[in-house]
Amino acid sequence: MIQVTVRPAGSKRESRYVLVLALIIVLIAALVAWSRVTPIEHNKLKAWQIDARHQLNAAEQGLNADLNVAVEEIQFALNQQQDPSLAYLESLYLPPFIKDSTRIERGAHEWQKYQTADDLLYLGISSDVAIAGHMLLRISRQTTASLDPQYDSWINHKANVTAASVNTFAFDDASLIALGFKQIISEYDKSVTRH
Repeated sequence: MIQVTVRPAGSKRESRYVLVLALIIVLIAALVAWSRVTPIEHNKLKAWQIDARHQLNAAEQGLNADLNVAVEEIQFALNQQQDPSLAYLESLYLPPFIKDSTRIERGAHEWQKYQTADDLLYLGISSDVAIAGHMLLRISRQTTASLDPQYDSWINHKANVTAASVNTFAFDDASLIALGFKQIISEYDKSVTRH
């Protein structure tokens, strides 16, 4: 009589091969994904500039967004030969120039309008720079007739800006920087929606 030992059919050896193959595939996929990652290059801000997304608080971001929208209304008024006075902007219920409940939450700015030969300026002096700094919107008069106005926004977190001191301001870049203002830069890149 012949005895034959029959081992039960097992899948240990096959399972090991499948597991090793799966690990190799995952490692190759991870290596390919890692090799294709491109570093996000942020433009280097100058010492007198500030990033709107990362360096402004929520109240200041809201004020900056409101000022960016207000530029279009101001340009429209200029193109219609109207004076975009503070009273006119308030009559349009245009934030941040209206006196509503959000005004106090955003620093209770007192807005003043100034004009130079080249620029039209709106300066908001904050009652509390801890909530939001003093804001300045500068619109170039050179581009009021064009469809794409040239403007910039500035912010100052120092308490040295008062209504009395504003009359001595020169509103050019060098003077604003010397007074402690920082130009607000909106930098949009691929990571804008990934935070």
